[in-house]
Amino acid sequence: MLFDPTRAWVHRATCRTMDMERFFPHSPGQPESSPTAATQAAWDDAKKYCRRCPVLAECRRDTLGEEYGVFGGRDEHERYRLRKDLYLKARKWLQELRLEWGKEL
Repeated sequence: MLFDPTRAWVHRATCRTMDMERFFPHSPGQPESSPTAATQAAWDDAKKYCRRCPVLAECRRDTLGEEYGVFGGRDEHERYRLRKDLYLKARKWLQELRLEWGKEL
């Protein structure tokens, strides 16, 4: 499966019973900007819980579009860079490939 819009895996996530503020520390609110040292430290702390999560792969797959917080062991700045890189790579694809990929989604 390329994407699960229902996120059926959420009930098995490690974070489901945790305080969600741990995964949404105060941040600059601009994913394209580098975080402050304090924000990065808070994100790194939250990522420790993601590493042991049984649904890490599903979370990474389905939350790439989330703008804020830590999801799938990635912070908002990392996901922003991944989305940007994917966009730049996809622009180089032939139009037929882009249309086929859209049909899969």
